[in-house]
Parts: sequence; C-alpha cells; structure tokens
Amino acid sequence: MHKIAVIGDEGSIMGFRALGVDTYAVATGAEARETLRSTARGQYAIIYVTEGVASDIIDTITEYSHK
Repeated sequence: MHKIAVIGDEGSIMGFRALGVDTYAVATGAEARETLRSTARGQYAIIYVTEGVASDIIDTITEYSHK
C-alpha cells in the first residue's frame, strides 16, 4: 500500500499528524536530504516538503523530479 509523507519543521507538520499522514520533523538541510532520500526509497507515493525546508534542499528535490 502506498503512503503519504510530509517533511518539514515541527511546527509546520503537526497538523498533518491528525490526518494520519506520516510526518518527519527535520531541523537542518542535511537531515532533510537524508529524510527525503529514505522516504523516496520506501513505500511513499507522495512526499510533501514544506516550503521552508524545500528551499534548503532544492537540488535534491530536482534530482527526484526527473525520475
């Protein structure tokens, strides 16, 4: 079964937990990159990245947008 993940800072992702979405709180760009890579290898069909975090890891997001 495919799942949905949300990656972002703690304050931005709290509301998604109530919806039953898997959430991943990150504090640094390096942590966000590794979290994105690990969730992309998992059973996630959709991975949302908050705007604040996305601006720090746009290169990694671009890698996955071309696959």
